[in-house]
Amino acid sequence: MSVARTLYRAILRTGRSTSAPLRIRLPVTKSQSQWLLGSQQYGFVPHRSAVKEVFPSVSASSEADTPELSEREFRDLVRAEFRRALEANDPKALDLGLNALRELHGQLEMARRSSSTLSEHAPTGAAVLVEATSTLVGRERSHWVFQYRIRIANVGATPVQLIGRQWTIRNADGTVHASVPRGSPGVVGQTPRLQPGGDAFEYASGASFVTPGGSVEGSFQMVSLLPGGQQESFDAHVGRFECLVDEGV
Repeated sequence: MSVARTLYRAILRTGRSTSAPLRIRLPVTKSQSQWLLGSQQYGFVPHRSAVKEVFPSVSASSEADTPELSEREFRDLVRAEFRRALEANDPKALDLGLNALRELHGQLEMARRSSSTLSEHAPTGAAVLVEATSTLVGRERSHWVFQYRIRIANVGATPVQLIGRQWTIRNADGTVHASVPRGSPGVVGQTPRLQPGGDAFEYASGASFVTPGGSVEGSFQMVSLLPGGQQESFDAHVGRFECLVDEGV
């Protein structure tokens, strides 16, 4: 059990080392929307708890799709996942500890490849949260190929609709690899309407680079859907997220 206790302390130290709240995410390859794997490329996302899927034995208090956990909340989560078994001298404690440590490092790696940006339009009460995460698919000849997941959630008090997009894709050296001009229609051929209360639309796309990775950023052109058919425009920003190639790949 001494090895398990050492793991427990290592997990808590790793959690404390994060400089910002840790956002729990599902891996890109476990999303319902996929780009190159022969399944659907987009869809509205049913409400589910990422915490419960990443840590299935935990009765999570948060039902958010990708909740942000403070250091204290993370510590409580690890305790729920691992410490009870440790204190009971359960022989499964070591396996639970290894799994928790593996999941934590996986979350930290995804954080390096992700962005989460909240855009608000105060006059109408609209608020849109855009989350993006990339993953390396592989190398094809001289190109590095990445898939990325974009999730657009209505976290405000007003129905909204996505009508356009703007996109900038840069190589690892900062040069522009590709761009999509502002106001280009929809995303993946869709102009989703999102209701208040967390209604979310998710889609998968990808990019390939001649350099080892790069970055993606941009914005979605949105409208608030107001009573009487009135609309007001605003932008939901897509924060820059990195497409990273690990050393040795």
